[in-house]
Amino acid sequence: MRALEGEDTEHSSGPTAKKTSAKVKDEVPDDSEETFFKAFDHDKPADNAKLIAAYFYRTYGGESFSLDEVRQEANDVGLTIPDRVDMTFLQAMENGKKLFARAGKGKFKPTVHGQAHLKTTYSVKKGTQKRTGGTE
Repeated sequence: MRALEGEDTEHSSGPTAKKTSAKVKDEVPDDSEETFFKAFDHDKPADNAKLIAAYFYRTYGGESFSLDEVRQEANDVGLTIPDRVDMTFLQAMENGKKLFARAGKGKFKPTVHGQAHLKTTYSVKKGTQKRTGGTE
């Protein structure tokens, strides 16, 4: 065993996956919306859209969300998101797998791969709250 102490075992980890540019400022507590969004700093508007999707996933689980809800949340917390956020969600991929699927006109929901991506990237757990009427 002593012979392995100084050796570099980096080759055993396999190919490296492409990392996202999520910069975690602090540990993410589950108490407030404001604290959640302040915990991350993104350079790209598309990453901000995924951050909002992670917030919805943390709150409502795999339920669908509308583009209007995403835009409203971005305005409420002061994040910049792309003008065509629908195309952002349609084209979002990780390791060749789509992260979001259409769930009706103007609605999206995270795929199984998308849920796993949100969990690992943003350290969120699947939410259990149910949406109350009002989503179109």
